[in-house]
Amino acid sequence: RRNISPLTANPAWVRERLEYRFAVAAGEGAGQKVFKAPMHLGGEIDWFGFDLASGLTLDPPPARSIKRDFSPSRRLPEDRRTLATPLRFGGMPSDRLWEFEDANVSFGAMDVQANDPARLCLIEFATVFSNDWFITPLDTSAAAFTTVDSLTVVDSFGIETVIPRADDSGKAGRFRLFEISGDDDTSIPGILTLPTARHTTEGTPLESVHFLRDEAANMAWAVEHIVQTRAGLPRNRGDEALAARTRPPLAPGADLRYILETDVPRHWIPLVPVGLPEKTGGFILRKGTLTGTDDSAGRVLAGTKVDFFDEEIPRGGIRVMRIPSLARRPDGSLARWVALRTSDGNSNGTSQLAFDETIRY
Repeated sequence: RRNISPLTANPAWVRERLEYRFAVAAGEGAGQKVFKAPMHLGGEIDWFGFDLASGLTLDPPPARSIKRDFSPSRRLPEDRRTLATPLRFGGMPSDRLWEFEDANVSFGAMDVQANDPARLCLIEFATVFSNDWFITPLDTSAAAFTTVDSLTVVDSFGIETVIPRADDSGKAGRFRLFEISGDDDTSIPGILTLPTARHTTEGTPLESVHFLRDEAANMAWAVEHIVQTRAGLPRNRGDEALAARTRPPLAPGADLRYILETDVPRHWIPLVPVGLPEKTGGFILRKGTLTGTDDSAGRVLAGTKVDFFDEEIPRGGIRVMRIPSLARRPDGSLARWVALRTSDGNSNGTSQLAFDETIRY
């Protein structure tokens, strides 16, 4: 059996939570602002996934050996004039009579309930207030935190109108638009742009593990559907033969055979509940075994003591995949890595595990 290194080399991956946690910084010295991503499930990273970390500072990264031609950071001009244009999107209601609209998007056909305010607000915006919005381009640096001090609109009659922030914190409400929340229930206005790869080429998953709840057996499982072979190619563990256990011969004159425990495929790894200290309370799920040996073959479950928090595995299950990714850096060089991606399991499963059964021969 080959030794498989666990995913502990990546400090941003929190295995017991099945998610990423990391932080980025903008600025230096006393004016540095640190933003942390408390829960990132993989994929694209954008500003709304960060919170402002008050009182936290980050050291500058070490110098890289690869020389890159980056333009120096610059401060945006204090006065910038652009041309605003009306907002347009697919399925937008037409503002003219006797004009056909796009039939590919129908907001009136959306399935929405009274207790779904997000969809109700989206439908109301798209059908009633969409023609009240304008967009204007604003170029920023690829890695910067940009703050707009003021916004003034000059109409065709030369009248200037100052547009205030969408912030009702001075009133009874707490609504703020395009602001990053902080630790102390505050927010900071501005847009955080990150130097991330927007377009990546992804290959076939090298590993896929489905964490699920088995209501029939009253257990939680980690099912390794796909693992990576020594050649680096994905392999389906569902093709493995079921390891039959050695059972004692049927006693003379007996009609029934007693089975203490039924067989389960080897790629179904049990997660055994382990109690936490009394001060903490609750329990965690620890990787176990049904055969006395470690049956895991991938890197997601690699290790001798692998724990997961019980609340991280919902009733519908959760899936973790390792996906090879490729992108180009700003200097044109290639960057290759294996990304971890967490998504909904979308289904339950049953291991067919049963105890204290009898079989008639």
